[in-house]
Amino acid sequence: MNYAYLMDVLSDVLAALQLQSRLYFRAELGGAWAVRLPRESNAVRFHLVLQGECWVGVDGEKPIALSAGDTILVPHGAPQVLSDKPDRTPMPLADLLAATGFDGSGTLQVGVKEGERSTVLICGLCSFDGSHPLLQALPRRIVLRAADSIGEGWLADALRYMSYEANAGRPGGGAVIGRLADILLIQAVRAELNRSDATSGFLAALKQPAIGRALQGIHARPADDWTIDSLAREAGISRSRFAESFNAVVGIPPARYLAEWRLEKARRMLLDTRLSVAEIANRVGYESLPSFTRRFGKRYGIGPGGYRRQPVAQIGAAAS
Repeated sequence: MNYAYLMDVLSDVLAALQLQSRLYFRAELGGAWAVRLPRESNAVRFHLVLQGECWVGVDGEKPIALSAGDTILVPHGAPQVLSDKPDRTPMPLADLLAATGFDGSGTLQVGVKEGERSTVLICGLCSFDGSHPLLQALPRRIVLRAADSIGEGWLADALRYMSYEANAGRPGGGAVIGRLADILLIQAVRAELNRSDATSGFLAALKQPAIGRALQGIHARPADDWTIDSLAREAGISRSRFAESFNAVVGIPPARYLAEWRLEKARRMLLDTRLSVAEIANRVGYESLPSFTRRFGKRYGIGPGGYRRQPVAQIGAAAS
């Protein structure tokens, strides 16, 4: 089935979430080693193996082996362990950084001996400003194998260029890797949409024609006077069947999804435009400014005017 018509929904969601990726560190690891990375809220960690092999264990999942050219993305900010063998006792990342005196610049080196082959990784974070059922629908880990990239030109090119930038050590290399990681995650989500066999969650909802049509309508025209009846007509199924199916697949009722999406769109417009609060309320479907202000405050803990005036550092916390 062709899901191309739903890519605008994914684009809309990802634009609102303001995906931003950055290089965390480049590491050269030798001998016996294991490090535990802590939970990271509103983030997807990624690890690309440039040389050698390593194991990655995500909490709740069996450890998986990676080789040179392989990449793993870990959604949901789950804690994880990177090691040379799956049965090592890990050192917390904070302790490792303190022990090595690593300040975030250059390369983190642990146990590297001249003449011995080491494992070389680049590790980073893809962070989100906001929340959406799409994030909850992602699997606990997404593995991109170098061998599988042969038939995927975009993947091979992206991984090759990330490796080049990591090894070159040129000025701005971290920023370039961050942008490539953005693309990597977006493409991974698109690939997951096509291969996932899940029966619930946002990706599964996009793949169901009726629910997908309703989601497309909401995202294309959030200011429309949507009701359960009109959304069911958009979906092309009965009212009762639509409400039941939407709730079962997406995980929340359609009215709640609509309300939360409107507020998320409004939140982004407050940050990205100079439109008045009243105009923003109107554009996301609120005829009553007091009603919009009240619901926005309940969702984000602060009124729209105050939210817009917040220092940037506080915005992520309010959105999560």
